[in-house]
Amino acid sequence: MSEKHNKSVRDGGALLVVLFIVMVITVLSLGFLSRSDVELACGRNMVLRTKVDYLAESGLEHARGLILNPQDVDSEYWTGGMAQQLVAGSDDYYDLEINCDATDSTDYCNYIIDCNAYVMKKGERVGFSSIRANLRLDPCIALWTGADTVLLNGVTINGDVFCDGALINAGTLNGDVFAETYSGSKTGQFKSVEDLSISWPRVTIMDYTSHYSTENITSGSISGQTLGSIDPVRVCYYNNDLELAGNVQIDGM
Repeated sequence: MSEKHNKSVRDGGALLVVLFIVMVITVLSLGFLSRSDVELACGRNMVLRTKVDYLAESGLEHARGLILNPQDVDSEYWTGGMAQQLVAGSDDYYDLEINCDATDSTDYCNYIIDCNAYVMKKGERVGFSSIRANLRLDPCIALWTGADTVLLNGVTINGDVFCDGALINAGTLNGDVFAETYSGSKTGQFKSVEDLSISWPRVTIMDYTSHYSTENITSGSISGQTLGSIDPVRVCYYNNDLELAGNVQIDGM
């Protein structure tokens, strides 16, 4: 009886040891699986966050492109849009809101862009990124005049024009116009002179005037002459048709 009882005790102890080892392995396995799931979820969240961050930056570039090219929109500047997409049919969206900072001393030059990017799944936003940017857009003044101005047929201006008076355009003007009144075609917007408070740098009619002294040519046909060289340099000038009949040397302009 004693030997049989001792054998039963040893068998019961071995069973408890086996059950304890199985329990430890199970707990360790569950912990490993739980940590793997957490790491996988963190990885997916990181990918999602990176995705919506880049989507928000793409939305800023979208807004900047339309502000730089106002001829592509019907209003004075693009005010934004809801549920914009880079790829049609995807789950990725961004909302854009654009405001002109009229409190700044240079109106129509500063734009505040708010972009909210998100991913939609079953009607819910599962990822979100918000970003704000200030865009400084100075007018590109190609011609600055201080009085009434007429641009004749054949004149092409690539840039904005400021005219402190009435501007009449019979040529081609590829830019915005800041003037008291305006008539003619243009590719940009028309604004009053009060909308532009930038006073420098500017381009005026004097910038198109030669500052060189001149050496006047007195005859409409010259031959056997040498003009120049002159120090300081002068411009050899004749106010009409000029014939170089032969044996003429000009050292200068």
